[in-house]
Amino acid sequence: MKKILMVLMLALRLGSLAGQAADFVAGTGLEVQNPGRLRVLIERPTRDGEAIGLTYDKIDLLVSQALRRSGIAPADVKDPNAGNQRLYVNINVLGPAYTIYLSLDRTVSFRVGDRTIFSTGSSWNRSSLGTHGGKAQFILDALSGKIDSFANLYLKANGR
Repeated sequence: MKKILMVLMLALRLGSLAGQAADFVAGTGLEVQNPGRLRVLIERPTRDGEAIGLTYDKIDLLVSQALRRSGIAPADVKDPNAGNQRLYVNINVLGPAYTIYLSLDRTVSFRVGDRTIFSTGSSWNRSSLGTHGGKAQFILDALSGKIDSFANLYLKANGR
């Protein structure tokens, strides 16, 4: 009788674990509630970037236009109606080299003991590096391709 009881308890425990595992679905990290609207946070270029003509306004215009062409409405990072995710865009220029970093950041939570901690985390990111030959347009062209690629993957992950 004791063995039967232990087997039943083990079966119930395994069943509850299987139910918990069913809540976890592998994804791309790009899945969101409202894919048609996305907050955007763009960092200001470095001094070396500004020295070759790379400006915040040029980056903002390029990102906004590329997202709109794809059917994604860019929103201000403080827009309360745009969900909890944001596209983060960072370009660093140092001498002849540059890096482009894109990430989809969102509010994440995790448990530590009996506390639930909330923070911002990246669920998807891409980066690249190269040289610019003293031309901001070279960096902007590279960024354009990266934003188009992001938009394609983002919409695909969200069934659009």
